[in-house]
Amino acid sequence: MAKAFRFSLQKVLDVRKQVEELMAVHLKQSQVKLDTEARIMEELHTKKESTMDESTNIEDLSVTQLQLAMDYIQQINEMIAKQQEIVKLSEQKVEENRSKLIKASQDKKVVESLKEKQFESWHKDNKKREQNKENEIAQEVIRKKVIREELR
Repeated sequence: MAKAFRFSLQKVLDVRKQVEELMAVHLKQSQVKLDTEARIMEELHTKKESTMDESTNIEDLSVTQLQLAMDYIQQINEMIAKQQEIVKLSEQKVEENRSKLIKASQDKKVVESLKEKQFESWHKDNKKREQNKENEIAQEVIRKKVIREELR
């Protein structure tokens, strides 16, 4: 009976699979953060639009109310500018994590490919050994038959 296939770099493959899984988790986390930051940006734009809509009836507002509305809009504009930077950084982090995941996947596939090639080679050699063993058995059977017939 032939020995079972044993891949000499199995531990390396296992580590590369773990790294790939970790990179996938990091990518997912950065995507969730980006989504959250984009949602905050949308909320700021919505606040700005609603404040501007409320301030369109200038006749109904006093100078003080109008000044407060303009100050509030200015604060929202500053918050939007800061949030745009946060969103930009989050997008960069997503791309960085995506690149790391792609690299980890490629590294894993290299070792998987090597494992497949080694398995195919082992399987081919195993079949050849089995065939040789069967040939030896067949030759032995034939040899014994020939000897028995010669003895008759």
